[in-house]
Amino acid sequence: MKPEATARQILSTVRATAKMHEFRVAAEDFIELRRDPASLYSLAVGILGDAAGAIADHFVDSSISSHPPTWSEDITTNETVRFAATFFDAYLEAQLDSSISIEFSLLCAAAYYLSDAVGNAVVVVKRSDEPPADLGGGLGLLASRILQNRLEPIDTAIFHATFANRLLELIRAHFALQDEDESAIAHLCRTLRDTVYEIGTDREVLYADLVTAICAGKIQNSSRNRLPPASGLSLKAW
Repeated sequence: MKPEATARQILSTVRATAKMHEFRVAAEDFIELRRDPASLYSLAVGILGDAAGAIADHFVDSSISSHPPTWSEDITTNETVRFAATFFDAYLEAQLDSSISIEFSLLCAAAYYLSDAVGNAVVVVKRSDEPPADLGGGLGLLASRILQNRLEPIDTAIFHATFANRLLELIRAHFALQDEDESAIAHLCRTLRDTVYEIGTDREVLYADLVTAICAGKIQNSSRNRLPPASGLSLKAW
């Protein structure tokens, strides 16, 4: 799945409109949008879903490639997911739809995170309202909390509460340098994905993949895993 020239042209007009809002250009001077920018929404969600699924697959089974199997090898995951993130962000800033949902912002933050633009992801998710408790059975709320590094238990009633709070407990233990089974987080995410892939809704599938992929990034980039090999010192020394 690769954005073609037409998609990139539409994105450029959306970004231009966002800039016009930023600089408070008079409405009558705005450029004309010859194509409906919302036509890119399905493409952006598809890109994000493909990438999250592949990253999640690799996290729970390292023998599986983290490159989406339906994408050709010449497509760079980071660059392509950044396209989706840029679209979500520009569409929000261009104020093209006053009824746009909180979910749009969450997808934007997740796309930034999975394309290694961590700072952008934090800015987007912290300036946004939290998603409703029923989004993806509560997995949307869980994804938002992990992106914000808010790892305390979720006291809001959500369908996947048991999974969510156990996952947050394991992430807290990881960052606190507590003794843990290194595979516990991946195993827990695998169990959730197996369940929602069999009986879950389409949104539960998407958010199960996003939560797992975000966890993969958090664990991979944690000081617990980065500092010992970089310094030559053991974890206990740190």
